[in-house]
Amino acid sequence: MSKISIISDFRESFPTKDTNETTIFNDHPKKQSIEAVCDSLKKKGYDCSIFGGVPELTYAFANKEQLDKNTIYINMSDGLTQPYSRVQIPVLCDMLGIKYSGSGPFEVALMTNKHFTKLAVQEKGIVCPQGMLFTSKKYNREVIKDIKLPAMIKPNTEGSSVGISQQNVCFSIEEIIKCLDILLKEFSEVVVEEYIPGADATCFLLGNEDNYVVNEVLLVKHHEKLFFDKEVIEMSDHAKKRTEYIMANDVLSESVIEKIKKISIDSARALHVRDIVRFDYRITKDDRIFFLEANTVPRVSDTSELGFICNYYKWNYSDILAQYIESIIARINRD
Repeated sequence: MSKISIISDFRESFPTKDTNETTIFNDHPKKQSIEAVCDSLKKKGYDCSIFGGVPELTYAFANKEQLDKNTIYINMSDGLTQPYSRVQIPVLCDMLGIKYSGSGPFEVALMTNKHFTKLAVQEKGIVCPQGMLFTSKKYNREVIKDIKLPAMIKPNTEGSSVGISQQNVCFSIEEIIKCLDILLKEFSEVVVEEYIPGADATCFLLGNEDNYVVNEVLLVKHHEKLFFDKEVIEMSDHAKKRTEYIMANDVLSESVIEKIKKISIDSARALHVRDIVRFDYRITKDDRIFFLEANTVPRVSDTSELGFICNYYKWNYSDILAQYIESIIARINRD
């Protein structure tokens, strides 16, 4: 089997985003979770190790280290703390000339940008909420009147609901302006888009166009609710694990689920995704599907969406993880 090495930066190395709690929460995986993935791969016979993250790759490049060109590096990192931080790993891997999993620098940069991701998939006929991107504190307030109400305001390049609270759902132009002004003090790019009442759905894709190991749709349950009229999942909800997944099979019709899966494959093709992605959607009560955003490095631990899917279908988690690694190896060998 190929030698593999996991690239990751760990949650414990960064400040918490949830300042109201004593536990550390941010948009990075726990070290324990990455170690568990590594252990699972070792049990499947892989020569697997953990390399480190952005600092270790930067050091290797700065010191002209010759990394093993036969090792395949599995990217599980969100980068550091800067905007578009997820692009740091693929850029460094390309600079070092090493083989790595996941999409390339341009594709990751695009998918990190919620607004431009939507524009890209809309060209393929995929339906998205109407929205606008704001990058300056001195914006033209007249354009806001064209936004459909209620509106959702959110940082353009963050994940894990960072910067999101119930106050981000606005029912008037005045509320939009107030929320936008607050967010632009902290974030360089902010999206204002129409709020779509409905269920939060996520489609988890592992593999590549010729062989998807996993293509499954989950729904997110929050406060015992699946369909939201004005609610949002806040950052603190993620931090306190107030949300739970349920399989879409238990709620949505087979035809809607198949549409979401097809939209996800079409989106992956349009965005030139490699190996792994998670797409988020809103599903209305009359089964309309709205594409929201992409995550280029969703977690693959046994406590993540992947673990939940394996538990639901009684799949062996380690076997699915190994199939994922083999799909990466096959794709790299083709490339």
